[in-house]
Amino acid sequence: MGLSKSIIHKLILTKGFSYYPEDEYLIQKVLSFTSSEKPCVLDVGCGNGHYSFMFKKSGATVVSFDYNVKLIEENLRRASLTGSSIRFIVADGNYPEKFLTESVFDIIFMSSFSPFAIEISRPLMKKHLDLLTHNGILVFIQNSDLGGDIRKTNIRNYSIAQLTDEFSQLDCNIEKVFFYDRHIIGRVLRSHVFSDISTVCYCIITQISSLPCNIVMIISQKEKA
Repeated sequence: MGLSKSIIHKLILTKGFSYYPEDEYLIQKVLSFTSSEKPCVLDVGCGNGHYSFMFKKSGATVVSFDYNVKLIEENLRRASLTGSSIRFIVADGNYPEKFLTESVFDIIFMSSFSPFAIEISRPLMKKHLDLLTHNGILVFIQNSDLGGDIRKTNIRNYSIAQLTDEFSQLDCNIEKVFFYDRHIIGRVLRSHVFSDISTVCYCIITQISSLPCNIVMIISQKEKA
């Protein structure tokens, strides 16, 4: 690992699990891809519930799960204190069919989901896609410098080509690809960070500097014949 990647690695370990109010712009962009006035959202691997509470604040019905019992217990306490109706579940994301049996979700939100950290299991991804409603979308978010290699933290720096190939094998439509940075650019541009021009600029900056940012892919299933 070169010096620059070593520095980036340390920064990710320090700040990688911090969250920012700018994420509200991400949530609003995601919601713009659904026509439902009160969409039903599944937050996959919800962690500390950061995105779950943001979706709920925006008027969505939210179901969230994580394998970490302590995190779910903390989320339930927070929900109780705030009067939130988010349904938090302790569950293994490798077996969503065991606790979610119907296709009821308008949005499946999947941010840095650990089973897909190094490679995308198509059978497992298919299980989650099958939980979408007819016009539902899956939001896949992964932090990457687009290099295709695997970090010390066992997370792959997926390239756009790798992800496009994986989802094409699942017979899906890639509706949109964004690059999302929570830091300087995101704080200045805010909602405009999701424009096509911004995405092109991010791609160039990432490829030149090797600085990772979040790839945001909006996925829909193809119409069945």
